[in-house]
Amino acid sequence: MLNIDMAEDRLARIRQTGDRLRSAVRALVDVYPPGARNISGMARYLALHKATCQRVVEGLEHAQDSLEAFARLPGVRGLCTVIDASERKGVDPARVEALRSAVLEYEQLLGTHGRTQSGLIKLIDSLRSESESPVVVVRRGQRDRARDRRKALFDAARVLTGEEVDVKAVVGFILPTAGRSASMTAVFATVLRGARRHPFSRPIVPFILGGWWAAHGEHAPDEAREEIPEEVPPHELLGLFSTTGLKAVRLHQEDGRTLLVADLLPAIGSPQDPRDPAALGPSDVGILFRTTSAPNPAVDPSHRLSIAARITNPCRALVIDAFVHRDIGAEVPGRADSYSLAAPPGDLAAGAPERCWHERFPDSAPAVRIAPGEQGPLPLHDRQLELIAHVAGREGFDLSEFVHLRAQTAYPIWQSDYRLDFGLRKGR
Repeated sequence: MLNIDMAEDRLARIRQTGDRLRSAVRALVDVYPPGARNISGMARYLALHKATCQRVVEGLEHAQDSLEAFARLPGVRGLCTVIDASERKGVDPARVEALRSAVLEYEQLLGTHGRTQSGLIKLIDSLRSESESPVVVVRRGQRDRARDRRKALFDAARVLTGEEVDVKAVVGFILPTAGRSASMTAVFATVLRGARRHPFSRPIVPFILGGWWAAHGEHAPDEAREEIPEEVPPHELLGLFSTTGLKAVRLHQEDGRTLLVADLLPAIGSPQDPRDPAALGPSDVGILFRTTSAPNPAVDPSHRLSIAARITNPCRALVIDAFVHRDIGAEVPGRADSYSLAAPPGDLAAGAPERCWHERFPDSAPAVRIAPGEQGPLPLHDRQLELIAHVAGREGFDLSEFVHLRAQTAYPIWQSDYRLDFGLRKGR
């Protein structure tokens, strides 16, 4: 079963690149003159060989999905000739650059697998056959339908809000706090890759900081007040994973939250949203925060161990890598469930799955346990392994001391919370 899941995860990553490539080709062709959108007209308009134009048209009109589109669209070199010819004709520069960026991602995908276009097509066939069985066919059909529904929501939400993010990537470490049994240490890195917004859109807020004391304050139990220091979790911009900065905006309200707002600007030389050349981004933002006062559920039964990622912006992919120290004795979940944002927080007793079943969506992301030294499913974020190594290195963590889970999905449900809910083994 693990091999089947790994094959499907790799297909999901390849499909995501195919979706972006096919969408960028479609957006470019849509602004050609009406007579230049068929094979002959395109060949005359761009002064390109008919065979290249035939593959462009077939990749858009005859491919059943983005995986098949890899076999029908031109290869990297052919697509580059289309880009160059479109540029010479003065076609919308934003759409030309969007396709150039998508082709670069396609080229990186080929490099990752060490394959040519024909080799990638064979790999896709191999991965499909690897996961082929009557049960898997039914399961994959169900997953594909669920994915199609999520993608439809993504497409509608990005138009409605004017916002989008290519990938939300989360790496979280949970471990005991030395010398304080009532506390745990939490170190989290969150990366928004390819964040964009239109001038009419709301700000992109990658994170909202609110300490344990902001929620409990003077009503905290005496034993907890003694062991948990008053603090607001400090945050740090991860320059290695950021192309822009952050503005910290303090909300002077009862909960005392601080918003971390991404400072998106028009990116010179980068592809902008083809719908609006004035769109801000794309930009990458990486944030790390660390707290030593996360309540320990083994001491405080009003709290639970839950690692979550909130999807507040329409997002193409979500990846969560969770590392829980073995000394905590956590029971490992098999999936990350999706909850309404109205659900109680997952780290409170009221947020337990059995208590907020009415806020759970019929969608989840499978969670795969990865043994030390293993790579696991190919992450949907191409820098996820680098992000893990960076956080572990700067904090001095030994990955072999942690239980490692990876949960990921394409087109996570907009306005939802994906949670990995850990139990604690009895006797702890």
